[in-house]
Amino acid sequence: MNLTEPPSNERVDPLVFPAQETVRSATGRVSDSLRRLWQALRFEWQHRGIPQRGRGAVRTQRVGTTRGGSRIAPTRVRRNGIAYCAGLSDDLSFELELVQRFDLAVYVFDPTPGSQERVGRVGALAGFYYVPVGLWGTSGSTTLYPTVDATRYPRARESGVSRRGSRVDVRTIPAMMKQLGHEGRPIDVLKLDIEGAEYDVIDNMIASGVRPSQIVVSFHHRYEAAGLSRTRDAVRMLRGQDYHVAAVDGAVMTFVSAAAPDQALPSERVVGARTAAERALGSGTARRQRSGDG
Repeated sequence: MNLTEPPSNERVDPLVFPAQETVRSATGRVSDSLRRLWQALRFEWQHRGIPQRGRGAVRTQRVGTTRGGSRIAPTRVRRNGIAYCAGLSDDLSFELELVQRFDLAVYVFDPTPGSQERVGRVGALAGFYYVPVGLWGTSGSTTLYPTVDATRYPRARESGVSRRGSRVDVRTIPAMMKQLGHEGRPIDVLKLDIEGAEYDVIDNMIASGVRPSQIVVSFHHRYEAAGLSRTRDAVRMLRGQDYHVAAVDGAVMTFVSAAAPDQALPSERVVGARTAAERALGSGTARRQRSGDG
């Protein structure tokens, strides 16, 4: 029997039945949203004890806008390093500031329809590179199903997504590093906002021996295919690899490797260079004065 049709043995008002179905559908969506919100709140409550600045933690700053930015540890970013940012939103302030403030070569990965248009608004910018491939736990291709408003592409088919998906190319981080000629180079910042695929990407990354200096992860445990247990496992795994939790902002967490060396902040680099020049000029002046006195 078609579930959208009333039972044949019941008398149904043809004007009332569609309204009843609409109410049932809306009630189901509200219930689903409340369940996901409850999961997110449970996660935040269970992780309230995670230290923002515990032993081994470092200071963080928000890079980008309040809406589109994330927190990183500026002192752990190498000048002229590289960043991999997977998953784009309409706000690219985080990626652009990594280029302009930290002199990073930023590679953005997003195979979803519309991402190329968003990147096109940036125009030509040295150090900003768009790759229409998704970061994934395996290399090959997969199908992504958009939400009804086409703002998100969950890793797995969820309630409320379109039946028509898009076939896209995906790569693991090691495979992409090889393709881009980055083998043997450290990734300074890895950002993952990939709608539930972050768990497999982290698993593959750790198994492959890739250790970015910093990892910014937007965990999607609100999705049915993920759940809180996968997020807890991922956090536990990263901590086991000597990553410290440097910042927690809802379901977005910043991890900093204990092996990442301290670097001078961009402003400190300028001050440091100026101070060194002044010292050199001062010592030269002093030598000239001593020579004149002699």
